Amino acid sequence: ERKAAGGEFQTVGYVNGNGTTTEKKEYAFTDAGLGAGKYTYRLRQVDFDGTSEYSSEVEADIIVPAEYSLGQNYPNPFNPSTSIEFALKADAKVTLRLFDALGQEVRTILSDNYATGNYKIDFNASSLNSGVYFYTIEASGVDGSKFTSTKKMILMK
Repeated sequence: ERKAAGGEFQTVGYVNGNGTTTEKKEYAFTDAGLGAGKYTYRLRQVDFDGTSEYSSEVEADIIVPAEYSLGQNYPNPFNPSTSIEFALKADAKVTLRLFDALGQEVRTILSDNYATGNYKIDFNASSLNSGVYFYTIEASGVDGSKFTSTKKMILMK
């Protein structure tokens, strides 16, 4: 559950449990697309009989990026997977393309609408040959802003 400053808690997601077990289990949920601000979170654990308990509350400060950016992939050189980070100062249509050393498009890594925020995507190049590649981001913000940036990556198999 999440609440904004001065608000009430609202359910933002649900994760199925693993039943009764003595083994350690890990769960994850991403609350994506939030605007800037301070949010309070708590977990509600519901037993099979319908009874429930709340966890301790934790606070999260969401900071909106002040500008667009494209990070250098890491690791670089890589084989066969690497991560690419980018930041959006506005909700935007984002396209991330991969080009070979001759400038020919090899693949569109992503093309979708994204909310303002910071992102990290994993890229698997197992189907590509070793070599130098370039990745280019193009973002068209709903506020009319535009951003384009290119970085070099090296795939070494």
